[in-house]
Amino acid sequence: MAQGRQAISTSARPTSIHVVGGSQDLGQEESVGKIDRPSQLFVLAAFISMLFSIYLWFFVDKDAGVFVGLWVPSILAFGALMRLPR
Repeated sequence: MAQGRQAISTSARPTSIHVVGGSQDLGQEESVGKIDRPSQLFVLAAFISMLFSIYLWFFVDKDAGVFVGLWVPSILAFGALMRLPR
């Protein structure tokens, strides 16, 4: 090992995030991958829409399945729009 090099730990978790407007402290009890309730509802609505689309495609009418399938990206885009700061 060359002198002057330090071992870098890949398991270290940052304790704060520095952004343009300041920094946000991440407490030890907070989970980084946790999503909030409204986001969960939008993802759930998109998933239910996808399942309903698959049901319509195979058992009712293919055109209706495609129509309902187009709701999925619209629901997710609307959810992303709601998360933007005002």
